[in-house]
Amino acid sequence: MTTVKVFKAGNSLAVTVPRELALRLNIREGDRVLPEVERSKISYRTLKKGSASVSPEFKRWLRAFEKKYDRALEELAKR
Repeated sequence: MTTVKVFKAGNSLAVTVPRELALRLNIREGDRVLPEVERSKISYRTLKKGSASVSPEFKRWLRAFEKKYDRALEELAKR
């Protein structure tokens, strides 16, 4: 694996993703990744489109809401 250099990008620090790794992980410009820290390691998890701002708690709430109000929502959709 190729080493990369940390550089300044605005008020943040950034690193590049080597081309081979980006191709292997299907990472493209504009994609979002979630940094995770464990001890002294940093890892990045790629996020599916649209999932960046949806928390697990909200997903659970939404499933419960849909289950509870499914019939009412179907009736409203018919109008």
